[in-house]
Amino acid sequence: LMSLGEQPTPFTFDFIEGEVTIDEKDLIYVESKGHYLYFYVNNNNRKWGSSKYSIRRSLNDVESELGNHFLRVHQRYLVNMRYVTGVLKEMVRVKTGIDNIVLLPIARNRYSDVSQRYCLYKGGN
Repeated sequence: LMSLGEQPTPFTFDFIEGEVTIDEKDLIYVESKGHYLYFYVNNNNRKWGSSKYSIRRSLNDVESELGNHFLRVHQRYLVNMRYVTGVLKEMVRVKTGIDNIVLLPIARNRYSDVSQRYCLYKGGN
């Protein structure tokens, strides 16, 4: 879902599991829990769909590093719009693998922004 000539941006993070470089297009979403962030990464594995890495950082820091394909849907979730398959009233539907979908909450105060940005994104891609 990338336009011709657009290069994926690689990001390198020093995860608890070790240093990992992730292409922007492969990062599905980031979840904040406690003092940790959990990165769900597309590993093109049919059965499991994604790998999970953890790091001790704030979601605000990571949000400012990532590109404009990422959308803050909730205080705890940052989602790559490439993987969003629908915006419901209180949830965003995210494809995490060929046969896997997760529903993540949308904060009430973020719904109109999420909905609007999703429509603009899908309209432009």
